[in-house]
This record gives sequence, C-alpha cells and structure tokens, in this order.
Amino acid sequence: MASRLKDTTLDLPVAPITALIGVFALVGFGIGATGAVALTQLGDGSSLFSGIIFFIILTVAFLLGPLVAVFGGLQIGARLDRSPTAYLSSAIGTIGGYAVMMLVVIIVLSLALSIATSGGGGAAGSAAGSTGGAASTSSGTAAQSSINWMQYLIPIIGVAIPTGLVGVGGAYLGGRQDTTSDDGGRTMAVPLRPALAVVGVAILIAGSVAGAAAVTPGSAINLSSGDPADITVPATQVGYNGGDTLSVYATVNHTGSKLVETTVTAQFMVDGQSYDKWTSKQRVTLQPGESRQLTWTIADLVEGEGVADATDEQQTQINQGNFRIRILVNGEVAYSAPG
Repeated sequence: MASRLKDTTLDLPVAPITALIGVFALVGFGIGATGAVALTQLGDGSSLFSGIIFFIILTVAFLLGPLVAVFGGLQIGARLDRSPTAYLSSAIGTIGGYAVMMLVVIIVLSLALSIATSGGGGAAGSAAGSTGGAASTSSGTAAQSSINWMQYLIPIIGVAIPTGLVGVGGAYLGGRQDTTSDDGGRTMAVPLRPALAVVGVAILIAGSVAGAAAVTPGSAINLSSGDPADITVPATQVGYNGGDTLSVYATVNHTGSKLVETTVTAQFMVDGQSYDKWTSKQRVTLQPGESRQLTWTIADLVEGEGVADATDEQQTQINQGNFRIRILVNGEVAYSAPG
C-alpha cells in the first residue's frame, strides 16, 4: 500500500489552475481600481480619512476571497469531478489566486493612497501659505511612511487557508462522483505523497503564524487614530527668527504607538494676549516615534519699525520684551515661554 502511494502521481491540469488565479487577479484589479477612485475622490487630502477608506476597501477584498474561491472550486469540480486532482487543483488555484488578488489590491490602493495624501498635502500647503504658515518638511510623506507591507502578510496567510478549504469544498460540491473527466489539456505530473506533505506543512505553518498573530500586540492592521496628547514639544527646540518675517519654529515628537493626525498652532502673544493675526496653524500627521520640525510665518517685519501690523502700544511691549511664544497641540498648550 505504501509503495503504491509512493509511486502514485497526480496529473494536475495547468489550464484550470491558471484560469482560477487569473480570475482572482482580475477581481483584485477591479477592487483596487474601484478603491483608487474612492481614495482620490473622497480622501479630501486627509491622511487619516484616506487610511480609513483604505482599510474598508482592504477588508472587503479579504472577505471576497472565499466567495471567489467557492465559484472557482465549483468550476474545477464540474470539470474534473470529485477526485484528488480536483481537490488539489482547487486548493492550489484558490490559495495562489487569493495571494495574487490581495497583492494586486494592496499595490493599486497604495499607489492611490500616495496620490490622495500627496495631493492633500499640496492643498494643505497652499492653505498654510494663505494663513501665514510655512510648509513643514520630513523624511517622507505620511502616505509612504504609513504603509508597512509586512503587516499584511499575516492576515493574507491566515485568510488564504480557509479560502483554499472553501475552494476544495466547492470542487466537491461541483464534481460528479460516478463519471470520469477528460480534461484534454496540458497537465503536470505531481507525486501524490510529497504534494500532500507540502499542503499539510503549509497548513501547519500558516496556522502557527496566524495563531501567533492573534496573541501578538500590533500584529493586525491598525489605522485607528492615536491620542494628540502623545505629541510633545521639547522646550529646547522652540524659538523664533527675524529678518524680513517673524517666524516661529518648533520640533514636535510623537511618543505614542498609533498614527496621529492633529493641528499644531503657533501663537505670538504680546502682553499676555493672543491675537488671530499672529496665530498660525498646521495640520500634521505623525507616525509613532516620528519627530518633525515645523515653521510658522507669523508676520512681516519692517526695518527700523518692527512688526508690520503691530499698533504703537503693541510694538512698545514687544520692544520691552513683553511677548511670549506658545505652541498648542489639538488646542491644548504644549509649550509656553517668554520670548
């Protein structure tokens, strides 16, 4: 019996497997392209809002895998009947196809997310310029830094296994038990025992990885917003510059564990009073552990006179050093000190 099993091979039909993988890829492109339109049209330049749309579309793609698999399994079962060849072909086609589908979806959505958030950054920069705020700089855009490709690997592996099982179930339901199929297409000989061993090991590995992911903090996709209170402003990294304009600069540090999108405001206060004309805001998105230097243009300076739009009394107070720099994060004071 063992020798017969060892010598047994399965002629797996290439055409149905590649066709099934192609169907998954096509569905993935459709989901990705539809999501790309939603991201670019509805994202509104907000990294957090675009991230939420990204997450919703990705969730839809995850859940559609088994649905595509059952129809693919039914087709393979109808073509190859209830046989080990049909079951293994369906498993290979659905698991491989699901991985291809998710890869296509993630690539298309990531490109759209970069376009959506970079376009929003340009709009934000223009708005900042109109209110006196200067555009901030960083090592990369929020969209680029927020995409962690490895975070998708575990969910894809975890869902690929039940997707493959659904495909096998579809092959069983779609097959006929009492007839012999004649595929007539190109086949590849696969030793039965090694093939079953590979499938078994793959299931064990995927199950172990998925189980570890279930108990590992931060292993799942997390696009939720962090707490703006995790943004700190070191006192040694705040100051102002003169010249043609009065500018305030500060470094903000994100000490939390989740992405944060919030508003950071700089105020130039005179005699204990804040004024709208000397207040400038910037909308920023920070990754956990990220630091960024921000610069706000507060007012024009006139040589020999001082601040261009200051009254005589205000200018007197400024000349006497009676002014203060204040930085607010999400409306809460994070730094305040005399100038």
